[in-house]
Amino acid sequence: MLSPVTVTANRSEFGVTEEPFSASIVSGAQILATPAQSLDDVLRTVVGLNLPDYSSWAQHPTANLVSMRGLGGYARALVLRDGVPLNDPFFGYVQWNRVPMETVERVDVIRGAFASTWGNYAMGGVVNIISREPTTTEASADGGYGNLGTGRATATGSWLQSDHFRLDANVSEWRTDGYNEVPPDLRAPLDIPTSFKAQSAEMTANGCVDATLDGFIRANYQQENQQLGTPLSTNWQRNDDYSGAIRKRFDDGSRLVLTGYYTGEVFWTANNGTPEGSDRGYAEYIQNIHRTVVSDTGVSAVWSKRFGDAVPLLSAGMDYHVISGQDVAQIFDESGTQIRTDVGGGKQRFTGVFVQGEFVPVERMQLTAGVRYEYWLNYDGYDGNPGGMGPTPDESASAWNPRIAVRYALTDNWAVRAAAYKAFRAPN
Repeated sequence: MLSPVTVTANRSEFGVTEEPFSASIVSGAQILATPAQSLDDVLRTVVGLNLPDYSSWAQHPTANLVSMRGLGGYARALVLRDGVPLNDPFFGYVQWNRVPMETVERVDVIRGAFASTWGNYAMGGVVNIISREPTTTEASADGGYGNLGTGRATATGSWLQSDHFRLDANVSEWRTDGYNEVPPDLRAPLDIPTSFKAQSAEMTANGCVDATLDGFIRANYQQENQQLGTPLSTNWQRNDDYSGAIRKRFDDGSRLVLTGYYTGEVFWTANNGTPEGSDRGYAEYIQNIHRTVVSDTGVSAVWSKRFGDAVPLLSAGMDYHVISGQDVAQIFDESGTQIRTDVGGGKQRFTGVFVQGEFVPVERMQLTAGVRYEYWLNYDGYDGNPGGMGPTPDESASAWNPRIAVRYALTDNWAVRAAAYKAFRAPN
């Protein structure tokens, strides 16, 4: 009776290939068939998905930004795992190693703004990572080693206790001594390889009361360390994620999905500088050390019902999302003496409701129309940087975000589609 975690990127019961959207699907088999060390290396080949040229593990985490359809700027696409946001709540970047590649069933990528259903971040599109759902008791282990001190070890298991309960678990570690990004003829004594180590552990309990009621609870721990090209330039990050969902089908054919999640994050980074009068790569000192602590909590409810051939599906839902974060920076001079402490942070709250209808007005035509109302509030802000104002005024705004998309099948093999939409992006 255990049913899969089906949360599509378009927030519909129908898969992305059945909708009038510009979409791509990357299968789990495709992911595991590549030599990629992180998921972003696979997704970089998806049309319309804009990722940095460097792999996520080879650059500073705050540079791991995602946008779509050429919509540049700071974090212009929403990345989800089973409907739970993966975008960093404080900086907006995505830490791809939070998702072990062995646990991925597929990745849905839909291009074009979906603020009409998801709200913030979904300006250029949505990437939703769908977790694999084993159907039997199984276990597997995988390992590998390559040049540059690169190694990976993963153990995955699933215990099917009955038709009503299954337990999934995964532990993994991968590391690399990395490569030196500076060409040999320009290399200085302090230029060292960019090394990286990531560890993760995850457990998911899946339960099914009967054919109409099921859900899951997941706990995930991820930690990573990075040496970024010089001895003093280091990063460390830890994420503790908890999420779950309950799905209920009613006698009238409607369906209700309740989802909740919490993320606790600690990010520590040391940034270096070159002393005055020294050449780059021959001397360095720590300019600043940042410690950022963030919590991210959210709940959502989505109701849907099928009404027949003319109205295949009508959906409505709400989201409530609260972020709290603070960054404390120790600032040093060239002698290593701390000269000040900069503090900044605050809280952010999102409340949104949406409705979306899917229609077949005439044969061969599919039409999807939706609208979302979003209200966001920044509050309890503090700016303790030099010249900062201290406590900052609260800031709020609201937005209506409509979307309409249509697809017309010219033949069994050819179709045309079009979409019009409006979206917004709140500041971090």
